[in-house]
Amino acid sequence: MPLLFMAGFMTDFAFAVGDYAQSSTALGHMEFLNNGGWRVFLDLSAISITAGIFVVPLYALIQDRGDKEHHARIIAGLNIVNSLAMVISSLIVMALFTLEADFKQIILVFAALTLVSVFYVSAKTDDCFFKRFGLGKQRT
Repeated sequence: MPLLFMAGFMTDFAFAVGDYAQSSTALGHMEFLNNGGWRVFLDLSAISITAGIFVVPLYALIQDRGDKEHHARIIAGLNIVNSLAMVISSLIVMALFTLEADFKQIILVFAALTLVSVFYVSAKTDDCFFKRFGLGKQRT
């Protein structure tokens, strides 16, 4: 569920930041906020909060359901997967810049990828928001 909100806030952020991304002049913080920057600030804050709401319970779930003797290995493996995801994300950004995508398009691509991960997670887990509406993998 937090990933769904994160994708929504990322989409809003992409549209909110459109004019600022093309500007070559630096704005002071008050000038930025007075010119509609509050929306950008709130979107970034919401993206951060929803990411935390997703990641913190994920680590708690991994520690709770994982083998107690292998916690360090499990978390180390998860950190390696996270690092790999960061590298892949960087490669995607480089490819999009090569294709001359602008900032808004790049953020929208990552919002779409976040939505893909929502459906992937919902298909792999038993308890999910989507199952309440008959979507995703059903328990038998």
